[in-house]
Amino acid sequence: MLEHLRAGGKWKTLAGLRTPKPVRGRTYLLDEVAVDGSAADEPHELETVIAASGRLIALCRFEQLWSGRDAFGEVSDPRMRIASCRELAKSLSAALAFGQRERDLRSSLESLTSTVVSSDSLQSDSDGWQRLLMAARLEQRRLAITSKLDTFERSLASQAVLHDANPILQSIRSAVVERNLTEYGHLMDRLARYGRVRSTETGRLRVRAVLSGCAPDLLTRVEAELHDSGWRARLLDLEAAWSWAVADRWLERRGDPQRATRLEAKRRAAAKSVTQFTSELAAELAWKHFFERLSPAENNALKSWREAVRQMGKGTGRSAKM
Repeated sequence: MLEHLRAGGKWKTLAGLRTPKPVRGRTYLLDEVAVDGSAADEPHELETVIAASGRLIALCRFEQLWSGRDAFGEVSDPRMRIASCRELAKSLSAALAFGQRERDLRSSLESLTSTVVSSDSLQSDSDGWQRLLMAARLEQRRLAITSKLDTFERSLASQAVLHDANPILQSIRSAVVERNLTEYGHLMDRLARYGRVRSTETGRLRVRAVLSGCAPDLLTRVEAELHDSGWRARLLDLEAAWSWAVADRWLERRGDPQRATRLEAKRRAAAKSVTQFTSELAAELAWKHFFERLSPAENNALKSWREAVRQMGKGTGRSAKM
């Protein structure tokens, strides 16, 4: 299916009447699978689905190996399950390292002493020390995890009192305080669903704002026929339809018999404006050149004349005698 879409294939052909062969039996990807709130109908979205499926399969296989140890309980949140897997891997690595150190120590003792020691005695002492070390290591882990949980609980408490906080945060805090891992997993699943719904709603509002500006008629019709299932197939070909609309608009403008007349009128108006602006620019440059060539005496005389005219005003009253 991914290769089909990468090659430029579509989910439907011939106006949605025929299903391509690679798509047959896989249409559930449009109806039942969503990536960030939208259908997995693009190559990059299918790649995301494949990668997520691979991780879940690997996680399930790993859990099957530990199924007899009851290491995961009833946690459904993949993040919590991965965290449990990491803890198990750390524990297994620590146990293997301890076993290796114990074997190295026993080998060293056997090479240094000439006294014959009973293997049963060595085994008994080794088991006792191993249990003691394991208990100390587990206590250190418990203290570290308790500190992290207390910090997380305080953070949730500070966020839960905000006016726009999600009410579910208080329930998550209670689950953390009670160390109820199952309830915490269920609440995190609900919070993740809220996030996906919010992301979908944000995308819908963004698309609506764009369509209201460039295609208000299309937006009105889609909202009026929102429950019409045929819109899904139509919107899949929105890009091609938009291109055809642009081409039709271009041809309509080209076929307008009055278009050439309007363009000629605009050209003449533009030419007239250019001529007027050129004349004004030439006059301004001429005056600029004139003032630049004045001598200091001529410049002072001109300023004196300007002051005299300013004092004369309208030339009435006492200023009439000047």
